Amino acid sequence: MLDLEARVLLEVCGGCERIRTTALPASLTWITRMAIGLSLLAMPWFLCAELGWVVIPAAGATTLLLLVAELVANALEHPFGIEYDQLDPSVISSVIDRNTTEILGVS
Repeated sequence: MLDLEARVLLEVCGGCERIRTTALPASLTWITRMAIGLSLLAMPWFLCAELGWVVIPAAGATTLLLLVAELVANALEHPFGIEYDQLDPSVISSVIDRNTTEILGVS
């Protein structure tokens, strides 16, 4: 039973380490930002004939949505840390310590 728990623990630790060390390629980030910028610049020109003046709030709302999506993507790129929206490694390690102590029966 202990061997199975240790194996699962090591798989979880390995997954967390891969998440922590794997960053998005800079080219992917650059392409995403460029695509967002170009679409935001071109959108009012394409929608103006169909929507008229409504295109201004529509473009603003779309801009806000895409910028928030970019911020979320940047936050997800670095999930571990000490800021309010990141996973705290010390809390995760204390839970692992508590669970292994409980499984092993050590006080």
